[in-house]
Amino acid sequence: MVHVYQDVEGSAGSWEGPWPHADQVERYIRFLRQELRDAARDVLGDRADAVSMHVERGDPVKRLNACAEQLHADMVVIGATGKRVGQRLVLGSVSESVMRTSRVPVAVVH
Repeated sequence: MVHVYQDVEGSAGSWEGPWPHADQVERYIRFLRQELRDAARDVLGDRADAVSMHVERGDPVKRLNACAEQLHADMVVIGATGKRVGQRLVLGSVSESVMRTSRVPVAVVH
């Protein structure tokens, strides 16, 4: 399982300096890893321990395609929300882009 998060750019403009701080990023990554583990356990039960889990930072389409290649994936399964205004109603922009650019078959789940 792979989850990709994008960097938050900019600054909160407070006296504390730029946001997020390194410790906040680490806490967020730990949170995402736990969420992945919990989701896998909800679906797979005890078999979830056999699933490798990855939290990646960057452009979701590029990182998902790179992970699929690095992990020698036979298929990419991706969710679609279709929430972006101006995008196709059926697929989200990330799932649509992964479908168009992936070197392996892609299954989109709604």
